[in-house]
Amino acid sequence: MDTTEKAIYRFKNKGEISYFLQSDLEKTPLNYSKYDENGAEVLKVKQKIKTNRSLYEDDSMSEWSNAISQLETEREVKIIAQRDFDKINSKTENVVTTVLKDFTANSKELAALDKITADRYPGKEIYSKYSAYNMMRGMFSGIIFMGLFLGFAFLAMMASCLMFKILVGAPSDIKRYDMLNKIGVKRKLLFKSLNYELVLIFIFPALLASVHVLVGMKMFEFFLSLNVYFKIWIPFAIFIVIYGIYYLITVSLYQNVVLPKKKGKSN
Repeated sequence: MDTTEKAIYRFKNKGEISYFLQSDLEKTPLNYSKYDENGAEVLKVKQKIKTNRSLYEDDSMSEWSNAISQLETEREVKIIAQRDFDKINSKTENVVTTVLKDFTANSKELAALDKITADRYPGKEIYSKYSAYNMMRGMFSGIIFMGLFLGFAFLAMMASCLMFKILVGAPSDIKRYDMLNKIGVKRKLLFKSLNYELVLIFIFPALLASVHVLVGMKMFEFFLSLNVYFKIWIPFAIFIVIYGIYYLITVSLYQNVVLPKKKGKSN
């Protein structure tokens, strides 16, 4: 896997306690999650290590207990110096942590790691970032589908209503454009005037809808704790294409109704 960071933390298990080596943790401090009213924030542990103390019973080590709980969830944890670590008559084990350059690009490898862990600890539920990612993806896939379905439905409904509203009022504009034609306005200018008029009618609902979406999505940022504007240009590009097609169809139909037909040349 293509990683940007990698760290190894050594520990020994004895009885119901896991002893982590102080020097490894000081060399590469772990991250921990801090939650407040603004959501979750990932920070580096900055608390000073106090050796030979139970992390889960010492409030002054709360950042370390939060961080190490991601590595060891079943045993009591203590951090000890090298000399005390060497005295423990137990096998040295390693925890390897990595930061991937692209999480989704390594999904097969992460799935394989989860399978290895599940085979190693049969009957136990596996908690990993990849399993959480799969769970969230399954949950949000349905929401995304409904969002796309309703989005297309409302877009088609809005554009169709706008198009038919314009076309229904088109017969009343025939006299206006016929009069402009009779006083000698060039056909090119008639086309320009018509397009300018319809652009204004189409653009204001689009701008209002865009502002509504941007403000509404900002409200979801608090609940989802993620960047709700990630690749937002994609749905806006789809919106512009579909809306543009409706505009071109409307212009074509409107022109056929209101603009005077070209007279053929007489012999």
